[in-house]
Amino acid sequence: MAGKGAVVAGGRRYRLLVVDDDRHQLELVRQVLSGLRLEISSASDKQSALEAVRTRRPHVMLLDLVMPGVRGMEMLAQIHEC
Repeated sequence: MAGKGAVVAGGRRYRLLVVDDDRHQLELVRQVLSGLRLEISSASDKQSALEAVRTRRPHVMLLDLVMPGVRGMEMLAQIHEC
């Protein structure tokens, strides 16, 4: 049985990908959501985010729409193609 605050689906945890070029924001999100017992992975640039989408297949993604060298909406389109 899942513990208090667990977010599970059919006995397994949801996978969350957090994409942000600010490492402090990545850590803040990780700390805030840690009580939910999600499988949290992070990426700080476009290439690592696309690789994480391909390999980890996250259920949910939090995406910074304003990052250097990439516009968020363009990145969403590329992620949709993965």
